[in-house]
Amino acid sequence: MAPTAPYTLPDDKTKSTIKTNSSPGGEGSNEIRFEDLKDGEEFYIHAQKDFNEVVENDHTTTVHANQTNKVDKSQTVSVGAAQTISVGGNQTESVDKNVTVHIKGSQSVTIDGGEAADGVTGAKLNITGDYVADASKTVSVQAPEKITLTCGGSSITIEPGKITLAAGDGSEVVLDANALMKSSHGSKTLHGPDTHLFASTGADLMLTADASLQSKAGSQVLLNANAKAEASTGGKLELTANAAMDGKEASVTGQTKATVTGATEATLTATGTVKASTAGVEVSGPKVDVKGDALVNISGGIVKIN
Repeated sequence: MAPTAPYTLPDDKTKSTIKTNSSPGGEGSNEIRFEDLKDGEEFYIHAQKDFNEVVENDHTTTVHANQTNKVDKSQTVSVGAAQTISVGGNQTESVDKNVTVHIKGSQSVTIDGGEAADGVTGAKLNITGDYVADASKTVSVQAPEKITLTCGGSSITIEPGKITLAAGDGSEVVLDANALMKSSHGSKTLHGPDTHLFASTGADLMLTADASLQSKAGSQVLLNANAKAEASTGGKLELTANAAMDGKEASVTGQTKATVTGATEATLTATGTVKASTAGVEVSGPKVDVKGDALVNISGGIVKIN
């Protein structure tokens, strides 16, 4: 039986081919074909199964227009030394599943323009050594729900309407509509419409339109239009338009001099009374003693005794 030409003549007269059929029982072929039709020139290679190419030295491929590589299954690229990829225009990479990049040395990425990453459902970057990000202008990190920066036990967490700074020793600053500072010992400062300071030892300072200070033992100082100090043991000092001091015992001591002055009247009262006014001085009580260890002088325009 005479062999059959692989192409129809004279329709395919510009084609030259070397084509071999598979062994009996096979239905494929290997082929090297040349198409010499003007403006339709083609060099075609077909491998029925495997295609192996071995180059003992350099291999250069130059494509003056476009190139398409399609691999229906897996592809492995192994480069023993360096690899350089240069793209004159844009580069787009689409991966339907996961991407794993393992760099045993360092990595350097330089972006002269902007960078945009849309449609990423999840990403993770593990770096064994140091990582440095250096921008000549600005750096922007955006997330709609939360951004967390962690160093050991310390962290900065940014959420919509809230920022939390936490130190590894337990200290914390929370910024939302208010500002809360908390030490690892339990002391707190809350800044809102008012300011409230809590000491871990129990003292309390409240700053509103007024100012209030309270000790752990219960003593208080209140400053508003007036001023009031009250001891947990019962002593009181109140300054209004007047001044009042109250306690089981009240003492006024001057190292060289003590003066009690009233514009029209000054009164000292216990069971008896000492009253000084513009009209004079009165001393009264169930018993009044006037005693001088050396001398007692009583003088006046008129001296009346009973």
